[in-house]
Amino acid sequence: MLEAEDTLTRTVLKAKDGVIKVQKAEGSVQALFLDTPLESSRSALIAHVMKTPGVKQQRNELNAAGAIVDVVINAMGDAAAENLSAYLERAAKRLSAEVSAQLKEYVSRSVTFGEEVRFTSLSRSRSVKRKHEPEHEDTFQRAFAYNGWQKNVYEYAWFDSSPEYKAAGAIDTDANVIVWARLHHNDIPITWTQEGRKYNPDFVVIEEIGGERTCWLVETKMNKEVTSAEVQAKKKAARTWANTINHSGKANGRWQYLLLSEDDVNDAAGSWAQMKGFGQ
Repeated sequence: MLEAEDTLTRTVLKAKDGVIKVQKAEGSVQALFLDTPLESSRSALIAHVMKTPGVKQQRNELNAAGAIVDVVINAMGDAAAENLSAYLERAAKRLSAEVSAQLKEYVSRSVTFGEEVRFTSLSRSRSVKRKHEPEHEDTFQRAFAYNGWQKNVYEYAWFDSSPEYKAAGAIDTDANVIVWARLHHNDIPITWTQEGRKYNPDFVVIEEIGGERTCWLVETKMNKEVTSAEVQAKKKAARTWANTINHSGKANGRWQYLLLSEDDVNDAAGSWAQMKGFGQ
């Protein structure tokens, strides 16, 4: 059995777009040896996060706190139980301080979403006057509505750009994709400014791999647009939206957001799996 060492190496936790990452070491501190079960340490850390000023006493916040603590524990690896036994109070204070700092930055800059999760279906009828063409024609034309899809919710789909069209083809032929749809106005509206402006990503994609379901919101952009302030703000809001759903405890599967540039789509050569690896 592993034993805690005399010193604990410090690590840095950084949060960006709702994702917490562990960075390089920053020195060490002396240890105090105890023998606390890992689950007890986990519960104590979650309790400290929930006591942080600004954290609401709600189920979705509790779920989010658990996810944050799990990132910390996983970063410690096999020595997590021993290290937390020795340094629980110090770890709790550092974690609470980081959560507090992130909350202050988030409230000042970001869109917030309520706890309520409402379910709706993509059942609105669609009509189009565009010329109908079978999917997978070599040359994309914006004037066409394409059919022949295998997994699209709708018989026809039309697109604003070649990257959108190519992404749809890759999604539709992927063995792990259950269903997808080209999103239209107000299908899945996401508030992306504090003034209430909304946008819809290009696609919703539901896939299942190894019994685990993932629901993707996908946005495709031209290369020159990807780094623009507007696109990045929409990405941040969409990831906040996805995290809100994930922490609600009501979703069937995990929601994620994927931003694809035209190079991401082209370099993937028709592979949805490659697109997920290339995208942001």
